[in-house]
Amino acid sequence: MPRASRVKHKNAGKQTAALISEALKKGLVLHQQGRVEQAKAIYEDVLRRSPRNGDALHLLGLLAFQANDFAAAAALLQRATAQLKDQPACFNTLGAALHRLNRLEEATTQYTKALRLKEDYLDVLENRARAFQSLGRHQEAYEDYDRATQLNSGNPKLWTERGNTLGRLSRHDEAIASFDRALKLQPSLGAAHFGRAASLRKQKRFQEAVNAYDSAEQFDSSINYLLGLAFHTRMQACDWRDFHERRRQLAEAVKNRGKVCDPWVLLSLIDDPALQNIAADNYAKSLTPPESRLRHRRLNDRIRVGYYSGDLFDHPTTRLIVEMIEAHDRDRLEVIAFSFFPPSDTPLGQRIHAAFDKFVDVTTMNDSAVVALSRSMGIDIAVDLKGDTADARPGLFSRRCAPIQVAYLGFPGTFACGGIDYVLADRIVVPDGEDRHFSEKVLRLPQCYQPNDSQRRRVEQPETQREDHGLPDKAIVFCCLNSPYKILPDRFATWMAILKDVENSVLWLLEGTGDTTENLEEEAAAVGIDPERIIFAPNLPADEHMARYPLADLFLDTSPYNAHTTASDALWAGVPLITLAGKSFASRVAASILTTLGMHELITESETEYRDLAIALGKDRTRLKELRERIAQCRDESSLFRGKALAQHVDAAFSAIANLYNDGLPPCPMDIRGDGTIETRG
Repeated sequence: MPRASRVKHKNAGKQTAALISEALKKGLVLHQQGRVEQAKAIYEDVLRRSPRNGDALHLLGLLAFQANDFAAAAALLQRATAQLKDQPACFNTLGAALHRLNRLEEATTQYTKALRLKEDYLDVLENRARAFQSLGRHQEAYEDYDRATQLNSGNPKLWTERGNTLGRLSRHDEAIASFDRALKLQPSLGAAHFGRAASLRKQKRFQEAVNAYDSAEQFDSSINYLLGLAFHTRMQACDWRDFHERRRQLAEAVKNRGKVCDPWVLLSLIDDPALQNIAADNYAKSLTPPESRLRHRRLNDRIRVGYYSGDLFDHPTTRLIVEMIEAHDRDRLEVIAFSFFPPSDTPLGQRIHAAFDKFVDVTTMNDSAVVALSRSMGIDIAVDLKGDTADARPGLFSRRCAPIQVAYLGFPGTFACGGIDYVLADRIVVPDGEDRHFSEKVLRLPQCYQPNDSQRRRVEQPETQREDHGLPDKAIVFCCLNSPYKILPDRFATWMAILKDVENSVLWLLEGTGDTTENLEEEAAAVGIDPERIIFAPNLPADEHMARYPLADLFLDTSPYNAHTTASDALWAGVPLITLAGKSFASRVAASILTTLGMHELITESETEYRDLAIALGKDRTRLKELRERIAQCRDESSLFRGKALAQHVDAAFSAIANLYNDGLPPCPMDIRGDGTIETRG
């Protein structure tokens, strides 16, 4: 090309670039004024003239992001970053779009690219920290929030998020200090009071946590689940001030379908299966939208069952389930653990590890990765052992780990979690007609749904003296070694009436915090019972705890959240247990245990009957001795304490639902009969 032509071409290029620059400036002004369609038309026109114009691609991507079209935004911004390799804002916006699409690993990659270009980019540090939190990478999230507070130490919200992340790392003293920094900057920040309360609760500083929750409610009553958590924390401290009015308000709020109480908290407060279903449904809607079904496939001939739990170590759940896992029919099932907790080298930890055909530690994996792994391993039936208990991961099941998903053992009721097809129960905890309160289809086993371990050590006679535990030697010892939050004021009043009527009797309770002890002693004194008749048992390791059980004469159950593992513990130690069978699953577990054991006469139907039976037994040492002898006999003859017996029924249930699936039929409720036959219901 002649020199003159080259100059002319170069000048034309400059003119075009200038025109494009002016057009983009005009479009940006319109964009900032909210005249979106006009701005979009200008950006698109620029892109037609210059298809690789990074600024136009970036601005169009930004428009798509602001319109919540995150897929389109990501596509445009990926093209933009190829041109604008030195502009951190573009990488940040791309990261944000991918974040909204739940493509979290890709989002963190883009945020990291932005930070390499601008290491003090505060918005990107916050964005990446949130992505790390969603991925469960809390240490990395903390490091980003920590850096952000160094860059902007006057921002109370950053200190709050830093505190929340420290709480997830169980660094609660540091978390509280971070919340205190936030509150020094903004005393009315409800989220900081709420986070501070959570860390105090984890440290069992319940009364301080109650005060922090009250402050959170004062400044921001809209915080999700605040009302339920505050109430539950009061129950941990046995702080029953305004109990009935608070419970009424909570029930009304749940009925109005607010996010006020997670389903597990409600189980111990209100014996209403319909209301519990509403609370579970409210909670489930906050989870990842469920995948209704996976692509249909033929299940493995040897059904591949995955058990998902954070309790597969020396934990009550493992103490219950270990023998059942060992006893699964390996000709029919392959059994795989997906553990949210690293393997334990304790004897029980080693035993549960060996009980599975494979034991997969997914502690450091996020939900998407665990789901992908489960599918790649061909899991046919995924069993959730957690529900809505501590360290649960319901997102696994809303995303679907397997074609069939079953809730079992961890959560006594409906969880309404997207993707759960069945719940394993029995005819006592879910009687005829009560399926209507469950989002899942109910599989009813022919005996108590709760497994037990026949191999654990049995203490036939006390190995210590009553005086070693502060118990009067000749007294009638009523006990309730449930967690204090299960004690409701009405049941405590019944216990006080029992103590009044049974001379030389005491009540042996599991020790809580200092606040818990003080509150219970004050309640006793208020109705004329000497607080010294309330004796508190310190928390001990499992073997030592079981060794002291035979010192008690009679276990008095709580309601509406019964003794579950604790009930089996008492009966294994030969201690009779009185329960009141309520309406909900959680309130009928002890009745199920007693029914399978053959001790029906210890199940009552009203508070009056419960009180009168306890008083009658407390005054009749001969009858108490006879009950202990009967429990010892029934314990050896009943299937309750034989995990192998229950495993046969669970195997039959798993085979039945697998056959139904392979036949292309939807889940349906079933009764598993004692002879292995199956009856469908509904």
